[in-house]
Amino acid sequence: PPPPPPSPPLASPPPSLPPPGVVVTVVPTTMVESSIEFVNMDLATFTPTALSALEQDFKAQMATAAGTDLSNVLVTSITSGSVVVASEVHFVVDTSTPDGANASASDFMSMINSGGETVAAIFVAAPSFGEVECRCLHSGMVEGSITVVTQEAAVPPTNEATLNEGGSSNENSSSSSSSS
Repeated sequence: PPPPPPSPPLASPPPSLPPPGVVVTVVPTTMVESSIEFVNMDLATFTPTALSALEQDFKAQMATAAGTDLSNVLVTSITSGSVVVASEVHFVVDTSTPDGANASASDFMSMINSGGETVAAIFVAAPSFGEVECRCLHSGMVEGSITVVTQEAAVPPTNEATLNEGGSSNENSSSSSSSS
């Protein structure tokens, strides 16, 4: 006899909805990916605390240089080879302008590709970097997106008492009017 037909694939569960009051929005972005090498640093010398500080300083300096919010900068890896930090900087697409975020993203990518001194100047103010010697190993611009999760503002409870024209509460008022 022939083998039995294959079982139908299991249906995947429907995507779960966010809890009430939570709004999830996917925002289109132009993303600049880059790998910056800090040639005068050795990854092996960093404690976990120092590595965390380096990551936070990197994000803050990249956000400042890109003119974007810190939440739009993502460190995707920190590897050895001196210290190589790979990152993504998201520029939110402004649909009201002809080129959206591309001009800002393109300007930022040009800046990080322009040479060691220009890239090093991004990190001068960061305390965990010290004197910096660095270069951009890779950069590219691609379309991307970020997911924004926000909590709706709670609606204040309504007060049963209302104010009359004089500004005093009428919740205990027992006046009535009749019309004929």
